[in-house]
Formats: sequence, C-alpha cells, structure tokens
Amino acid sequence: MTNQKIVFVLSSLQAGGSERVFWLLANELAATNQVTLVVINGANPFYTNPHPKLNLVNLNCSGASKAVWPLIKAVRAIHPDKLYVTGTHLNVLVALLKPFLAARQFIARESNIGFEMGQHESAANWRSKLTFALIPILYKRFDAVIAQSQAMQSALLQHFKIAAAKVLVIPNPCPYNAVTHQRPDPQHEVKLLAIGRFSAEKGHARLIETMQSLPENYSLAIYGYGPLQARLQSLIQELKLEHRVQLQGKATAVFELCAAADLLVLPSFTEGFPNVVLEALAVGTPVISFETGGSAELLENGVNGFIVPQSAGIKGLAAAILKAKDIKWNYDSIKNATLERFSLSRIAQAYLSLNGRKEL
Repeated sequence: MTNQKIVFVLSSLQAGGSERVFWLLANELAATNQVTLVVINGANPFYTNPHPKLNLVNLNCSGASKAVWPLIKAVRAIHPDKLYVTGTHLNVLVALLKPFLAARQFIARESNIGFEMGQHESAANWRSKLTFALIPILYKRFDAVIAQSQAMQSALLQHFKIAAAKVLVIPNPCPYNAVTHQRPDPQHEVKLLAIGRFSAEKGHARLIETMQSLPENYSLAIYGYGPLQARLQSLIQELKLEHRVQLQGKATAVFELCAAADLLVLPSFTEGFPNVVLEALAVGTPVISFETGGSAELLENGVNGFIVPQSAGIKGLAAAILKAKDIKWNYDSIKNATLERFSLSRIAQAYLSLNGRKEL
C-alpha cells in the first residue's frame, strides 16, 4: 500500500542510531507516501538534505516534556494512517498522549534493552528508572512494538510483559554504498577502529586497556563524543598509549572510516542493534564484538568477525583481535550478504506493511 499518510516522531536530528534509522526510513518512504518527520528539537542537525517530498516539522522545543501541545497540534493537523516513534522516553510520552493524537495506528520502535542500560551509571537516573517502570503499562497502547533484534524482543517480552503478538523483529536498514574494504598489507600497521558515544555502557575503557596486550604495530582510533571523554583521555595517558590510541571526535564518514580499518571493534556492555557493526559489514570490514543483543545476530564467527563472551573480558577480546588478523576474510562476500539482508528498501517495506510475524 502506497500513498499513506505517515508521521515519524524523533527527538532530534543529531548523530545517533535512532536518528539515523528514522531519517533513512522517512526519506525512503517519502518517494511514494505522504511522509512527515516531526522533530522535537531540530537544532544543529547532523542529518540534512531531505527528500524533496519529505515534510520536515521542527517543533523547536528544548525537550520532550515541553513538546506536548506542539506535538499534539502537529499530529492532529495531519491525521496520519501510521505514526512511528522511537526512543524509550519519547515512546512513553506518545503512549501517554495517544488519546489526543489523531492517528489510525501507533507503532513504537524500541532503541535499547532498557534493563541492561539501567545497570550503567550514564543511564541510571530517576527519570530513566521511572520511564522503564512505565513501559509495561503504557506500551500496551501501541498497535505494534518494533524490536531491532531477537534479543531485544525477548527482553521486552520477559522483563516488560508486553504481549507477544505486538512485538515484531525488524532490524535496522543499511543503504547501498559504493565503498569497499581496502585490502590490508600484512606487513603494515594493523588499524583498529571503534565508533560510539563516550559513555560507560559503550566499554571504551576496556578496549583501551586491551591495547596493552596487543603488539606495538596495532593502533586504535576511537571516534565519538560524550561525558567520559576526559576520563578516557586520562586513561590513555596513564597507560602511556598516546602513540597508539587516539580519540578523534565525531565520525562524519563512517563507511570510509570502516573501509580504511583492518577491524572494527565493538567493546560495548549492551547494545540494542549496533548500527556501526552493520555499517562496517556493509563495506566488507570484519568486526570483533563482545556479545550483545544485536551483534550476536549480525556476526558469524570466522565468516564476518568474532563474538567474544562478556565473561571473557580483556583477555578474550585481545585473543579474538589477534586471531582475526590471521584470517583471509572474503571482504566482497561480507559486503554483499549484508547489503542484501539489510537493504533500505526491504526494511522500509517491512515498516510500512507490518503484516504477519515474519522476522527479517
């Protein structure tokens, strides 16, 4: 079914996983549908140049709590066939406002495995705890809840008691790109790459500590920003790794960065569906990841990377990195399989139809 009236609700257009997914989907569906992207605060956007047919509405509110009336007004003016919202806090707000929003179908996309996020200091505040406590009550109001992975689906069913019929697994999309992994010279410096917010749950500190166990010709570039930047820089200096480990700021050309690296490393303690892993695989770059929700479903040991049990810690991560360097990876196969499975058109159609229980 095309030419539906669709609203996507998003907190911002800054660099982030949820922002990336909804930006891609809104632009893809705008070609054949009446799509509006409602942004709570559109200041300093990372994502720009929307599809000519995409209607972009910036509520210009400093936070979701101040966007109640503007959001109601914007959605009621459209009377959409479908309203999609993402991010736990924003999902809860839309669920609360459902009686006042004139949409025929309400669909939430969960962005994190909430109970795991709450175990880390960056997320463990009273607002987050209250939000997670409201999930079992308010998510019942949605017609469907999209989980990015089977692990996230299981968490929603087990910990938040959401009806199984409502929770659908639809992974994140990956647009086609012409970038391909640059074949490494076995004699050169081994370039490791990590990309992610500098916060506790992302595990960058243990990746930096892992560098102590790797040979001198292994270097690490970490792209990101966040509250732990100063602490991570101090750790690099404390371990005397300044010549091998660099904090590089925001990543603006992820495909190109991944293609130039020998390996992408994901040291996270928890992930919903790690987009950076998908982006690395989409250019053919192998990935070493601790076992988290989405990464375990993206990676196959020895085929496109390695999964390290969380219990293996730093020693296990170092061993996997060393093992990966000795494998002759099929870069083209990694790329082609990823682009086929997670194509933007395929995932967008799954969002649009939501028919049946088939998981992608």
